[in-house]
Amino acid sequence: MSKLSEFKLLAIEDDPRNRGLIIETFSPDGMEILTAGDPDSGFELFLQARPRNVVLDLNVPEAAAMDLLERMVRTDPSVNVILVADRYSADSAVEAIQKGACDYLTRPIDFQRLRIRISSLLAEAEIRQKTLSLE
Repeated sequence: MSKLSEFKLLAIEDDPRNRGLIIETFSPDGMEILTAGDPDSGFELFLQARPRNVVLDLNVPEAAAMDLLERMVRTDPSVNVILVADRYSADSAVEAIQKGACDYLTRPIDFQRLRIRISSLLAEAEIRQKTLSLE
């Protein structure tokens, strides 16, 4: 499994409590956690830091979150964006995946599941990188 300390995670979440919980979940691994409370500052952080993974609150509002998802994927097609919504919507989930999201979670956030998902995304990226270096 990949070493989480080598990666950055950006959480774009309007609720300070949820931002804190994300920090608590990943900080013990030494992962660099960046947070933003709105889409505009989140995109600026994304451009500056180039994190491999982004947790994006879909409710900031939804149209702004979907636009932000598209801008991030256009800027860096290899970014892993996980959307988080208050409730499941099949239409919203399909739209998110079509626009480049790698996952769609609902609240309350299962932080153990989120941790496992991000660890697996990072492990996949590590394998791709090793494969490329062998070629």
